[in-house]
This record gives sequence, structure tokens and C-alpha cells, in this order.
Amino acid sequence: MQLLAQYNTSVLPPCAGAGSVFHNPAMTAHGDSAFELFFHHRSPLMLKPLSESMFGTAFRISKYNYLSFGIRYSGYSLYNRSSGALAMANRLTPSLTAAVRFDVHHVAQGGDYGNASSWTGSCGVYWSLTKSLSAGISIQNPTRTKLGDIRTNSLTISSIQWSINNKSSLWLGASKEGPYPMSYQIRIDYHPLDVLMLQAGVSSGFEPFCMGFAFHKPKFDFGIYSSYHELLGFSPGAFFRIRKI
Repeated sequence: MQLLAQYNTSVLPPCAGAGSVFHNPAMTAHGDSAFELFFHHRSPLMLKPLSESMFGTAFRISKYNYLSFGIRYSGYSLYNRSSGALAMANRLTPSLTAAVRFDVHHVAQGGDYGNASSWTGSCGVYWSLTKSLSAGISIQNPTRTKLGDIRTNSLTISSIQWSINNKSSLWLGASKEGPYPMSYQIRIDYHPLDVLMLQAGVSSGFEPFCMGFAFHKPKFDFGIYSSYHELLGFSPGAFFRIRKI
């Protein structure tokens, strides 16, 4: 069970299941279910034009292969961005999973400004190095595809998870998008109860602090979190996941 996040906040992307379809696609093969649906909404800086919603699903299609797809939308009537993702993940060995993802992006602008669409791809790898240590890396849009007249940025995300004990985990992460500086993240997850997880993290990125909590049941998860910027305020988010074991 992990809280959802964006790569540039102090909470790292989820480590498993449909919630990671737009992050490291290899992690979609490491959920605890044969099928799941994932819904997420986030409001950066509590501004409606920046709000983002996401739907994702992931399911096992054979013993070692997993398929996932997702839809993401952000913006408002005069300017919005949407994207779709289709990913295939394969467990090459019990400890190593690789995946590829195909993406379509669309930008719609009001008035006479017109629309633009583009195709791109991503890939990811996930290692279970030991029973308590795992790592992942993904590269998104490595070809820097054009969206209209603009060449978009590539994005690299890496993370390491250390399970300290059966109640707590430590995450270390780094991300790099285009010409922007490298961003680093540190996060701690703590399970005071089997049905409850608490989470807090810090980052060198745009949103330096984040905290949240999630409730876990056999067939669903529900979580709320918020990152915080000392000048611009809070960016709350929430997710709901339904799964079939």
C-alpha cells in the first residue's frame, strides 16, 4: 500500500499496481492483486486550472505478463491537457521486471489557437534486490517528441526502497526533467496498524514537504495527502483503489 504522488513532490510515486501506470510501468506488475482499478484527483496549489484527474487499471494476462492502461486529464475549458497510456510489463525473473509504455498526448486550447497531439513512449525496470531492498528506474519520452511546435522534455525517475521492519519503510528518490535541476526525495512510511499507513517526506523540488495517510482493506485502499510550499500553500490529493485478489 502506497500513497499516490507526483514525481516533483516529496512523496515518491507508488511502488505497485495501477497507480504507477503513469510513472514506472514495470511497477504495475508488483501489486497484490490480479486486477485493480485506480482513481486519483489532485489540486496543485488548490487552483482549479491546475487540477488533475487520473484513471488507471492493471491486470494479469498470463503468469508473468501484466497489462495496464490509464487516462489522465488536467486543466480547464480554455486550456487542457490529456494523455492516454498503454503498458505491458513482464517478469523476466522472480526479482526483475521490465516494461514498455506507449503514450498519446493532446493539448486543447480555446478560441482560434487550435489543438495538438503527439505519440511517445516510456520504459521502466524494477529490481527486488533482496527481501528488504528494491529499486526502480523509468525513462519517459526519451525522444523528446514534438507537441505542436514545442519539443517536450524527457523525464527520468529512480527510487530505492528499504523495508526497515514490518511496520516502516524508507524511500530515496531522484528525478530529472529536461533542463531543470535534479530533484531529490526522502520519504518514510509507517504502519501503526494493519489498516492504516502514515507517510511524510521532504524534497529538493518545487514542493518541499508532503504528508498523508491511507486506509487499507483486502479489496480497496483510500488515501489523502498534501504537499506544501512555504509561499504558495497546499496541493491536496486523494485516491481510491479497488482490486480483486
